[in-house]
Amino acid sequence: MMIPKQKLLVFVLVLAVGFGSLYSAAAQTTETTPATTTDSTDLQDEIAAVDEAAQIDNTALLTRLSAQFQVDLAVLQDLNAQGYTTGQIWLALEISLQSGKPLADAVVQAASMNASGHGWGVLAQALGLDPGSQDFFALKEKLQIRTRAMASKVAAEHGNRVMTQQQTQVQTQTKAQDRTEGFGKPENAGTGQGGAHTAGAPAGGGAGGGAAGHGSANGAGSGGNGSKR
Repeated sequence: MMIPKQKLLVFVLVLAVGFGSLYSAAAQTTETTPATTTDSTDLQDEIAAVDEAAQIDNTALLTRLSAQFQVDLAVLQDLNAQGYTTGQIWLALEISLQSGKPLADAVVQAASMNASGHGWGVLAQALGLDPGSQDFFALKEKLQIRTRAMASKVAAEHGNRVMTQQQTQVQTQTKAQDRTEGFGKPENAGTGQGGAHTAGAPAGGGAGGGAAGHGSANGAGSGGNGSKR
């Protein structure tokens, strides 16, 4: 059965309007929905950033965490010894600070969140906050800034220490090399020989004095002989 041309045209127009509406809705959704990047918003990235800083200088990082959260350094080192990463310890400290949980409970929760790959939403629930609330967004931003600044400072301080050690080592090697080369210079050896000649001069003078004395004695003898004649 043939479809009348007018009905076919109407059908095509309806399809065109429908696709146009869908496209507009999709475009509007894209514009109004902020893009998410796992780079800066994923909680796992923050844990990884702390762990990377720990690989550079874990002692310095734990010392910073100890001072910042007012927790004894030995407690944090003990958690490390139990197998918790420094990133997990950082997250546990944040959970304990925000929720009031004991650190021993918070670190177990933090390690579980890390192992399961959970993100900010699970952390919000753990803290009793609405993941979409302004309070949680503000807290999340503060945590991100804090972890990045802490990791950067640890890396910078470590780099400065390494550079200072290298400079000190180079200076020490240069001084030692200068002393070694100074002892082997030819002019120093020549000066030593000249000193030896100078020291031998009195011996030559003594010989000359002896010759002069011998001549005087001969003269005296000749004079005596002449008198006898």
